[in-house]
Amino acid sequence: MNGSLENEKEEDVLESSQLNNGCPVVYRSKEFVPSKRRKFIQAVSNESPHLQNEIDIELPHFPKYALCISYVGTLYSGLQTQNSSLKWFSSSSGTRNVGRNTSFQAPSKTIMAVLIEALFELGYIPSNSSFDSSIHATSRTDKGVHALRNLFCARLCLSSTKDADNGVENESSLLNTMCHRVNTYLKEKEESIVVHGAVPVTDSFNAISDCASRQYIYLMPCRYFGDKLDIDQVNKLLGCFEGSHSFHNYTDQKKENCIRTIFSVRLHPDEPIVSVSDARFLQIRLHGTGFMKHQIRRMIGIIVWLLVRQSDENLETNARVIERTIQSKTQTKIPMAPPQYLLMEDWFYKDGDSVTSLDTLKEQTSGTSSQYLQTIREAISSNSKDGFLRTIVYNHTWLQ
Repeated sequence: MNGSLENEKEEDVLESSQLNNGCPVVYRSKEFVPSKRRKFIQAVSNESPHLQNEIDIELPHFPKYALCISYVGTLYSGLQTQNSSLKWFSSSSGTRNVGRNTSFQAPSKTIMAVLIEALFELGYIPSNSSFDSSIHATSRTDKGVHALRNLFCARLCLSSTKDADNGVENESSLLNTMCHRVNTYLKEKEESIVVHGAVPVTDSFNAISDCASRQYIYLMPCRYFGDKLDIDQVNKLLGCFEGSHSFHNYTDQKKENCIRTIFSVRLHPDEPIVSVSDARFLQIRLHGTGFMKHQIRRMIGIIVWLLVRQSDENLETNARVIERTIQSKTQTKIPMAPPQYLLMEDWFYKDGDSVTSLDTLKEQTSGTSSQYLQTIREAISSNSKDGFLRTIVYNHTWLQ
């Protein structure tokens, strides 16, 4: 073996010892070794096959887990961690460090930053160690947007325990304990986030790219439309978005490819109108492969604009307005609806090794996540502003 590999092996073994002293590790198959270490193991195996077993024992395996979460997004600056939210320290091996002196008092509090803080403080993210966190979520919701069911994915260090009956590690019990501890921590901090459950996923699983489709709901206040609202007309206008179209006019992001596939945009089939406290809302459900930043809010914005400003126009005229905005060569200003009425409802994953676990997670958490829907609805109702139409309708520069 050459000198560089020897040095790298000694460095990793020392790192492994430090991690095991600070946090017991749940070991699984070689599949769960982080990619950089997996490449290192392969390189060492090619040079010295007799060292393979030794390396497998000494390197800690940090499995990847998927957590089903709900949240009221009112007090958060979106889901995605901002640069100012966390301090990540680079180790000599190039992986990210989370140190005990890390400050989580971010000027812009995000859903992900709060969850990372909870997992870090409770010891599920190891301290003072090189650690590939691989943290991401199915949908990166914007500021003020809620989630009935989102999927948070990260590599976590669970305390290793033995089952009293068969002497093996009970991973399911450890995950239940983790969810309970995290929820207790979040409740004490008065955060509006709940972890409903968690399951192991494969090392290659990616919550963003492996997701086949996402489903959202927008609760549109009915009081602005009076008794004139024609539900059939609303559904027909919403249906103009269905199919594969270029939504370049519906996002601020500079992307070469703005084509997105929308499977369905309709009023909720069971509850087209929902009552919350003293308010009534049109419940619009959107289901597609994915949505760009502000895309849904602008889709709702143009519908509201047409229903209010062009209510006297026939359906065909208003439908042509929408069709013009999703043509590839047009450049049009689209009004944007407020964020506090939008919530992510569900996710659907492609066939793969992790799908069975995710289906089980969805089934196990369906009761608690459904109960949280009323919490989100009440938050939307209490934050319903009288100025809902002001920025959407009374602006003569839209659609010019």
